Amino acid sequence: MVAERALRTLQAPIEIDGKLVYPRGSIGICMSDEDLLTQDAEELLRNADLAMYMAKRDTKGSYRLFEPAMHERVVERLEVRAELEQALELGQLEVYYQPVVRLEGGVSYGVEALLRWIHPTRGANFPDYLDEQKSLYEIWWTLGWSYETAAAMSRLVFSKTLDNNPGLKLVMHHFGGIVPMLEGRIGPGWDQIGARTSDADYQALKRSLKKRPLDYFKQNFHVDTAVFGADAGTVCGLAFYPVENVVFASDCPFDPEKGTGYIRETLRILESLNLPKDKLEKIYFKNLENLTGAKLVK
Repeated sequence: MVAERALRTLQAPIEIDGKLVYPRGSIGICMSDEDLLTQDAEELLRNADLAMYMAKRDTKGSYRLFEPAMHERVVERLEVRAELEQALELGQLEVYYQPVVRLEGGVSYGVEALLRWIHPTRGANFPDYLDEQKSLYEIWWTLGWSYETAAAMSRLVFSKTLDNNPGLKLVMHHFGGIVPMLEGRIGPGWDQIGARTSDADYQALKRSLKKRPLDYFKQNFHVDTAVFGADAGTVCGLAFYPVENVVFASDCPFDPEKGTGYIRETLRILESLNLPKDKLEKIYFKNLENLTGAKLVK
């Protein structure tokens, strides 16, 4: 192929001031055919330039043929860059110091600094599997929030953020995502943390925590009732968290009617559970009053 011959020619050694230099080149190719949306020369050059940068990124000294999907990847990178800039402004990046421990003797001999990004959600650019380019069927939206919330809660527990900030008050969306359903994994499962990991001393980390991992999830987080009007999700959440940790919320106005549908459904579910009046009042307003120190109902 012409591109391969051109690369071989570019990679031939050149003598400069008595020394051999081995240059490397990357080639981007864009073909003008009926599959492209445009036949404009400038657009073809831009596409070839984009293919060249993809070749440089993947393997130096190679060539790439332009594909329309390359534009999507560039847009995704720009979106991530914009989100990172916003994360800097909003203080979503935090530094954590993790001890480096010798497995023999369990002695800590240093620390490593880790930059954590508490990202509010994921987009379609997060693939469902590592060998894919993007999430399909809006799985990123349907399941992403639930996982991201649970992952953020877990990081807050094991990074000792909760231990180091006992006055921190957090209200997690959607009953904490998948947390209530995974009580067995978070409880007995994480009681054995480290049993499935060979390159980190998680047992030492567990011993340094002030209480059982499961207890942090149940006691240190407040949660809201916004689960898109789901009966089972509400029952599961109320069974997991103390009622004093639950505040009323809904996903209004994202219901199909773009109005108050989820508010009505959440109220219907709570009223159907025959909870005592004092527990309902705690969920509706008293818990939020305690959190904010504001008087909401006279």
